[in-house]
Amino acid sequence: EIAEVTGVQTCALPISVAEFTCKNRIEEGTYGVVYRAEDKRTKEIVALKKLKMEREKEGFPITSLREINTLLIAQHVNVVTVREIVVGSNMDQIFIVMDFVQHDLKGLMETMRKKNQVFLPGEVKCLMQQLLRAIHHLHDNWILHRDLKGANVLVDTSGHHLRIADFGAAARMMSKSTVPGEFQGQLQGTIAFMAPEVLRGDNYGRSCDIWSLGCLIIEMGTGKPPWGASDVSNHLALIFRIACAAEPPSVPPSLSPALRDLALRCLELDPGLRPSARELLLHPVFHEM
Repeated sequence: EIAEVTGVQTCALPISVAEFTCKNRIEEGTYGVVYRAEDKRTKEIVALKKLKMEREKEGFPITSLREINTLLIAQHVNVVTVREIVVGSNMDQIFIVMDFVQHDLKGLMETMRKKNQVFLPGEVKCLMQQLLRAIHHLHDNWILHRDLKGANVLVDTSGHHLRIADFGAAARMMSKSTVPGEFQGQLQGTIAFMAPEVLRGDNYGRSCDIWSLGCLIIEMGTGKPPWGASDVSNHLALIFRIACAAEPPSVPPSLSPALRDLALRCLELDPGLRPSARELLLHPVFHEM
């Protein structure tokens, strides 16, 4: 049944997670725990995500099915690659095997902040161009990521090849255009990176990801999330502040004028005024590269 939904042939001859040696835990999120592991068959290092199943009393959790299916549809050079689905000793232990990528943007920025460093404008442009290509691909396939932030953007050791990860909050639209009320009231994501219309419980669509990209530019330019969120302990106050904002979060003056303009276009308060990922890829900032 899983194979029918995902297109991955794991049910007839399921591969066991015993074929992998866990090296260390990388991170834990709402929908699963990610480990660095070695494939005993090939000796390659991979990322192994154990899906959280405890909330399901019977059957395969719909959130996990959605994440697997979305990742398979979303395959792109700038999206994390799914290799296979494997099982543990019981069928309620399901793992996604993915390519291992050494760093995430949040971790890199934390390391850089300790050295009083931030990404250079040229580096931000390079990363943003890859992010926009990935988001254009997702949106072209009717997929909303809904949780774009530094922690979910992976970067290799060269610092130049980027991949979007963690599709636990992602959703597939029912049609090319968002159906009225389709996602209304669905609060998915990380507060500081969520668009005002999402936090207000309004109807939303692809433009919520574009807003998050603007927030990512701020994070890359300052090393911190927008809205001063790292210093805010009251989540309700932060939700209220963003939902009722009369202007976008502050864009750092250290960015080039073209990058500031790119960020501000992503951060239009009216979601109808935000350009698409395709349109943003034509922004003059990328002509300077």
